[in-house]
Order: sequence, then structure tokens, then C-alpha cells
Amino acid sequence: MKFGKYLQRHQVPEWRKKYVFYKQFKKQIKAIKRSLNEDEFSVPSQHQQQQSSSNLQDSNMLNESMIQIQKERNTEREEKKFEAMLAEEFEKVNSFYLQQEDIFIKQFNDIRERLDTLPAGKDKESKRPAWYSKTGILHHHPSESRKSGSHSRTPSNGSGASSPLSDLTNSTNIRHRLKVAAASEPASPAQPIPNAFKVIAHATNAETYWSSKKLNVTKVRRALKRALEENYREIQVLKEYVSLNHTAFRKIFKKYDKILGRSRSVEGMRFVESQYFNSSKKLVVAETEIEDLYINVFKHGNRRDGMAKLRVPKEYHAPPHIVFSTGALTGASIVLFIFCIRYMIGFVSVFYFDSETPIDFLSIFMLFRFIGLPIILLWYFGILFYVCSGKKINLFLILGWDARSHITHYHILLLAASLTFLWTGALFLYIYIATHFSGRLPVLFPFLLIIIILSVVFCPFNIFFRQSRMWLITTFGRIFSAPFLPVKFKDFFFGDQLTSLSIVLSDMEYVFCYFVKDLWSGDDLCWRINPYVKPCLISIPPLLRALQSLRRYRDAKQRVHLLNFGKYSMSILSIVTSAIAHAQLTPDPGNFGLMALWYFTASISTIYSCAWDFLMDWGVLRLHSRNFLLRDHLYYRHKSVYYFAIVSNIIMRVSWAVNISFESYSSKTKELIVLITSIIEVTRRFQWNFFRLENEHLSNVGKFKAFELRIPETFSIAGKLSQMVLPDPIEEEKHEESTKLENQSSTTEDDNNQSSSTNSSPACENHQAINTPPSSPEDLVAANIVALDD
Repeated sequence: MKFGKYLQRHQVPEWRKKYVFYKQFKKQIKAIKRSLNEDEFSVPSQHQQQQSSSNLQDSNMLNESMIQIQKERNTEREEKKFEAMLAEEFEKVNSFYLQQEDIFIKQFNDIRERLDTLPAGKDKESKRPAWYSKTGILHHHPSESRKSGSHSRTPSNGSGASSPLSDLTNSTNIRHRLKVAAASEPASPAQPIPNAFKVIAHATNAETYWSSKKLNVTKVRRALKRALEENYREIQVLKEYVSLNHTAFRKIFKKYDKILGRSRSVEGMRFVESQYFNSSKKLVVAETEIEDLYINVFKHGNRRDGMAKLRVPKEYHAPPHIVFSTGALTGASIVLFIFCIRYMIGFVSVFYFDSETPIDFLSIFMLFRFIGLPIILLWYFGILFYVCSGKKINLFLILGWDARSHITHYHILLLAASLTFLWTGALFLYIYIATHFSGRLPVLFPFLLIIIILSVVFCPFNIFFRQSRMWLITTFGRIFSAPFLPVKFKDFFFGDQLTSLSIVLSDMEYVFCYFVKDLWSGDDLCWRINPYVKPCLISIPPLLRALQSLRRYRDAKQRVHLLNFGKYSMSILSIVTSAIAHAQLTPDPGNFGLMALWYFTASISTIYSCAWDFLMDWGVLRLHSRNFLLRDHLYYRHKSVYYFAIVSNIIMRVSWAVNISFESYSSKTKELIVLITSIIEVTRRFQWNFFRLENEHLSNVGKFKAFELRIPETFSIAGKLSQMVLPDPIEEEKHEESTKLENQSSTTEDDNNQSSSTNSSPACENHQAINTPPSSPEDLVAANIVALDD
């Protein structure tokens, strides 16, 4: 594999613009080669003919010298351009590396400080290295004797002249330029703030684990453990960033020597070695300190277990048995489904559930629909993650996954194939046995299917990817906890998936009622109450999303979340009007008004939702974009994909209109139409996911955001004191002088005023106690504790 493709494959997508522009250097080296070979200066032939024969030889010599001078000028221009590119790339890599290094080390110091101030709880205090200190990294480590500027050295060239790029090697100069650039550039809400200037704010980025006035030590330790693991991964990725850029510069100088026939690699690489991004040892020290701290605090000195947990697995390649199992189960599922159709012919009235047939398929149809729709969405998710993996979309950051989890699109597709095989197997056994035997025996297999799926999902043992299952269960728990928890991207992303599966909640209620009541009594009670319960159940997902929008407005104070709340409110209104219009549908013309109201609200909801999909979720339909009616930056190569998605999204959004053509049919017969429209909605959501994740990924790329580390808040007197504003000494002197003047003026008052002032002294003392800050550190700590208790 060529290095250009290797660099593109292994670079962090969010940092793509901060890597060396390797292809641009290759083009520039070829430009230098062309300047050496080109003969850009020529003399017109007519002018040569006018020359006398005696001056022809002198003219040829003059032309040759002018050609040589022009060639040297062209080569010098291209060489200067190459040097300027080197200077620019060194500046870019050094500056970005220094920014990320400061952020990651500061995060580590914050985590270590919180671990130091965290109460021991049930666990005994773990042993820490002798150099451990909460004052910060590199302050008490044996390597502290190394001076900060010792890594920034300039290679000598024998003559003592400094290199034109030598100022880039000094970290102090880099920091100074960063500060000057930050101070000179005006703040703009439209431009993202660089990560180097984002301080970890306890109120926004911290997660608190307080129950009333008691700190949950166990949850805080677990959160700090996750934060330390993520911090270690950040440092590993930054080290890979250094390695890739170092290799890129080496390849550039090697290609420079090979194409131009020169020997500059040794001098160039000596200069690369002196750059700050390559010579700084802070990351190595931080990596060692994180390993020691993690092993001693969380693994009780077991280095093997600690390193196995800290290390992030490299690029995953699916074993052959996973691919084979997926294919075998998929093929078996197709065969079973064909047999199901073969046995249903003549025994099941698929289009008219009211017909008298040997099998009452309606009773079990909703059960298989209840399980089948999530399986279809699972297949879609496997395809989605496969495409995102190929396009280098960072799902770990977007969805908050643990990078150490081995679950990939291979495992998702294997899970989907396994569930599909179980689904078709249960359907085949139900139909086959129902056509040959009577009684309740066929219902056993759909019931066992539900039990198996629930057992796998909620299995407490460390099998079947327990970490991923708990992550999914926790995510849906957060969705159903709206609006009491802050909303993350994964919360509203999977909340939108739930809105496309809203019919599953109605089917779930019917299946539960069927196994409890109708299976034993046969009075069709569940079907009679379903039209009244169904609107309430399918309104739950949009209601949860509406509550999430309100919570996001409360946290961010952005009115756009109120518009999102209005979108889901319109969806709920459309469901309610549809339920009212179909509650007692009779030939009476009076119901025409209710149907018209449903058509109107459904149309407004569809237009509202489509506009939100295009403008907010996908970020397309920009009038002044370089790509017509799209956006400036596109992640997928072909523009036709976006135009097709826009049109198909509108068509699938109005799939509810299909129900209008079947108003004359009975409600039982229309359940098949509901299945078709539900599959269309799940397919629309599958398409929507591609562009929603793409838009979120481009947003992270614009902010160079490759990680999201959340540090939990802990109780610390030192931390609280550091956040308090201490009194100004000058203001204290002015306050003392004004107090003396007031005391002098109070001595001239009569005894009656003195007595009245004496009676009011308690109130005055209280007022003075509130306004006067504590004078001693002990009083300051005591006042802080009282304020926290209040």
C-alpha cells in the first residue's frame, strides 16, 4: 500500500486537516523536477534571421545564458515554495500537537486531583507511586530535571548560521504565537472555538453524582475510571499522530532525494527530529503515570489486567467463522421463509383476516410484526455501520461507545442473521403445526421466541457482548427518563429510531393481552380495546422526543429546540386526530370533517418534519452553497445520492396517505397495510441515519473534536476555595476607613440614639456578618461549608 493511502486510512478523521499534506508535497517535488527540465525561453526565428552572420555566434551564446538564468530562476522559485510549505507544515503540526498535549495533560491532572480528593468509601486507599502528587504532571517526576526547552534544538550546519525554520522548534515561541493568534482573532459565534482554549468547566462538562447531600462514591470512581481510560486513549492517538507525521516528513525527504538526485534526507530528518512534536517527552511521561495510577488505584497492582483494559485494540478483522455463520444463517432463513409462504397458501387469508380459515393468523400476525420490525432495523444498522466504518465516521465519539468494545458491523449482522433465523423458524413451526394439529401447541413457538430474545437482551452474565447490551439498555433508560436527565446525542438519535418503531409498542400491548386473556378465553377482547390503547402507545416516542427538546432548551437556552418541540407536538396532534377520526367511522357524512382535520394535521406535520430533516438534521438545501441545494462540504462522493435521498425522503414521509385508499376495508384487514407502511418508515429512518451521522461527523471535523471526555465532579474543599473570589486588599482598606469615620460620627450622637442603636445591634451584627468576608482561612473554610450545606 502506498503511503498516501496508508496515511489517509490511519489518520484521525476529525484531525484530517492537521496532518502533513503529503500529496501536495509530491506535486511540488514534481514541479521542481519540471522546472529543471523545461526550456521556457526561446528566441523568435524572425529575429534570428535579422541577425548578421558575424553576430550569430554571440547571439547563440547570449540565448543559452539567458535560458540558463531563466531555468535557475524557475527552480529557485519552486525551491522557495517547497521551503515555505515545509515551514507552514512544521508550524501547523507543532501548534496542533502543543494544543492537544496541553489539553490531555490538563485532563489527566484534573482526574488525578479528583481521585486524590475522593473519599475512600468501602475500598482501602490504594498505593500510589512515590512521585505521585496532585500538583500536576512533570512536577515531581524524576524526569523533571529535563529543561522545558531542551527538546527544542536546532541542527548546526557547520557554519553556525541558523536554519530559516529554527524558530519553529521552540515550544515557548509556539505558545506565544498561539496566544497572539487567539488575542488578535475576534470571537465569532459561527466559528468553533479551538479545543486548546476550552477549559474544563465543572458546570458544563462535569457529571455530578450527588444524591441529596451525599456523594455516590462508587459511581464517581466508576466515572473517573472511564475518564482515565479515555484519557489514555487520547494520548495513544496523539502518539500515532506524531508517528504518522514523522513518517510523512521522512517519505517527503526521501522522495525529494530520489526524484531530484540530491542528498538532503539526513539534514532534513535531523531537523524533523528537533521539532517540538517529535522531541517532547511529556506524552511518554503522562502515559507512564496513567498506567501506574490506573493499575494501583483500580487494579490493585495487577499490571496484566490493567494494561489489558487500558490498551485499545487495533483495527478489527472479523474471523472467518463469523462471516460464514452470518451467510449460513441468512441462507437458512431465506429457505425457511419460502417454506412458510408455501404452507400459508390455502391455509392463511393474508389479505382478508376476517375470512374463515384453518389458521387464525391475525392473533399471531401482530406478534411476528412486533419482533420482525426491530430485526429489519437491526439489519439496516449493520449496513449503516459498515458504510460508516469505510467512510471513517467516528461512531465511538458520536454515539459514546467504548473504543475497547469489539462489537463491529460484523457482529451486528451476525446478530441480525441469528434473530432472523429464529424468527423464520418460529413462524415455520407455528404454521406447519397449526395446519396439522389443533389446540394451543403452535402458540408455544412464538412464545419461546419472545422468551429467548428477552433472555439474551437482559442476560446478566458476561456473554453475548454484555457491555454493548448494557450500553443499549442504559441508553433506552435515559430516553424514557426524559426530561429529568441531560440529553446526549445518542439519546435523541435512538429516540428518533424509537419514533419509527412506535407501532411496536402497540403490538407489544396486544401480544401481552393475547397471552394473558384471548389465548385462554377466545372472546377477542384484546382486539376490541386495541383501537383505544393504540393511539396512546404510539404517541409515547414523539412525546419523549418533545420532552428531550424541552430539556435541551432548558440546558442550552437555544430557541431551535423549541422549534423541534413543535415538530413532535404536531406529530402527536396528527396521531390524536387520526384516532378521533377512526374511532367511530360510519357512513354518516358528519365524519368528513374529522377526516379532513386528520388530513390537514398530517399534511402540516409531514411538511414540518421534512423541512426539519433537510435544514437541521441533514444540513442541506443551502441556497448559496457551492453544491446546488446541498451544502459546501459533502462526505459522500456522488451528489446524486443526496438528491435521491431528498426526493425519496419526501415520498416515504407521506406513506400515511396509503391508508386513505383502504378506508372501506375492515380494521383487521388494514393491519397488513400498517405492516407495509411501517417497513417503509423503518427504511426511511435507515436512509435518514446516513446523513444525520454524516452531518454530525462534519460538525466534529470542523471543531477538530475527536474525543469527548467527561470528568465527574467531586467534593473538594480545596477545589471550592480555588473557585471562590477572595476579597480585594484595597477594598478592605477602604472599608476599614469608612468604618472608622462612621464610628467617629457615632460618638457625637446623644444617649437616646445610642440606646436605640443598642437595641438594634443584633440586626446590625447579622448584616455585618453577611457583608464582611471572613478574615482567616479557617473562617473562610467554615463559611464555605455552611454555604454548601445551605
